[in-house]
Amino acid sequence: MRFSDRLLGDAAGFMHVVMAAIGDRLGIWHDLAAHGPATSVQLARSMGLSERHLREWLTAMAAAEYLDYDATTCAYALRPEHAEVMTSATAALPQLLVSFLKPYERIVDTFRIGGGVPQSAYPDSTYESSERLSAGWYERELVQHWLPAARLDELLAAGASVCDVGCGGGIALVKLAQVYPRSRFVGYDVFGPNVHRARARARREGVAERVQFHQLDAAAGLPERYDVITTFDVVHDAIDPPGLLRAIRAALGAGGTYLCLEPRCDVHPSLLYGISVLYCLSTSLAHGGAGLGTCGVHEPQLRELARTAGFASVTKLRTADPCNQLYALV
Repeated sequence: MRFSDRLLGDAAGFMHVVMAAIGDRLGIWHDLAAHGPATSVQLARSMGLSERHLREWLTAMAAAEYLDYDATTCAYALRPEHAEVMTSATAALPQLLVSFLKPYERIVDTFRIGGGVPQSAYPDSTYESSERLSAGWYERELVQHWLPAARLDELLAAGASVCDVGCGGGIALVKLAQVYPRSRFVGYDVFGPNVHRARARARREGVAERVQFHQLDAAAGLPERYDVITTFDVVHDAIDPPGLLRAIRAALGAGGTYLCLEPRCDVHPSLLYGISVLYCLSTSLAHGGAGLGTCGVHEPQLRELARTAGFASVTKLRTADPCNQLYALV
């Protein structure tokens, strides 16, 4: 009975995530945070949404205690402390998790036939929400903490060549280009739609002359040598992690540094392993890859990959990031 209750509670939690994602997609969280309590009728009128759907959603979120309900006024309110979370980058997490379910039937089939599901099978919201989540890291951590921890901030300020492998939508490089105008930047990603979004972002932010993005399987080799190469949550997804690190080592200039960010596997491991089944593991296996999984590049594994790739040392850097671990390889 206790385990049955646990399952029902987990099912309710799943529904909370789905409902939270709907509120994020439609902008309901932001509207409630900006304009205060509202009835379903008032909210439907101001947002141009279906009142009947909104009423059911609001009731669900009040039952989940995401919202407060005033029985006298029939208004729903988002507490300030809840608004701080639901209007931040963290609110992209429910959206990301729900997006993983689009190829659900295909993922189930891989358990029977092997292989995996390619990146192209996932909706745009997978990559958009992933970028929203990581944007918080790049805004708060990259320049302020990660680069100083690796003693790279002065190098980039003076002017350096920087390569980001697995660049995704290009958020990290665009940020660096804005802060370090003397450096030049190039990003590579094996997934074409990521490259298109990265180029568009560079144009919007006015740094396209100093930031280039190209579609490339970096494990097959990088075309130039660089002072700094970065991967941010990339190695565990890679089709060929040993080949990727060998290519990065070969592309580092004399005295160059490889900055590697990977998930901390001791923080919410059940969440990370679930993400692995639904995305990280599957997208690697889809191409006959190693399938290391979301938790597959823990410190001992990275040190072994680095050793076989020819790196002389791996330094575990001290940062305040509770979800990721940063390493400097030379």
